[in-house]
Amino acid sequence: SSRGIGAALARVCHQEGFEVILHGRSKTKKLEDLAEDLKSKIIYFDLSNEFEIENSIKQIKKLNILINCAGINISKPFNDLSKADWQSVYDVNVFGLANVIKYTYPILKKNQLSKIINISSIKGIHSSVGRAAYASSKASVINITSSLAKEFAPEIIVNCVSPGFTKT
Repeated sequence: SSRGIGAALARVCHQEGFEVILHGRSKTKKLEDLAEDLKSKIIYFDLSNEFEIENSIKQIKKLNILINCAGINISKPFNDLSKADWQSVYDVNVFGLANVIKYTYPILKKNQLSKIINISSIKGIHSSVGRAAYASSKASVINITSSLAKEFAPEIIVNCVSPGFTKT
């Protein structure tokens, strides 16, 4: 939540009257400043660590909208990507997202018409050279969203947005 689309969305949600809970992997001045500006709580966890995700989400008592927009990119030619590269991208972009949804689901289900908004990327639809790991992970986000939209309906509305380069 400290920069880019995540920070911009947090500001817009706050301006619209929502109580915002920010997420960060670790404490940073940018994130703490944003939390102070929005009078928001911050929860910290590494998206590649399911144990941290589960324990951090236990702190949340009420949640109406979940916006998943964290992601990492390793930009290398396909033949230069190592197993560790693929694993790190998928641990955050796919498995991290899935685990956040898994552990917030019981909280979201308590409310009428809760929403999950997953931020993918245009690269998940139209990739480019050097983006195989990132693009395929974002395509997975699109497909997870499609599946969950059917599975969670009508209690939870699940949508995906796939922006291109965005000036935030």
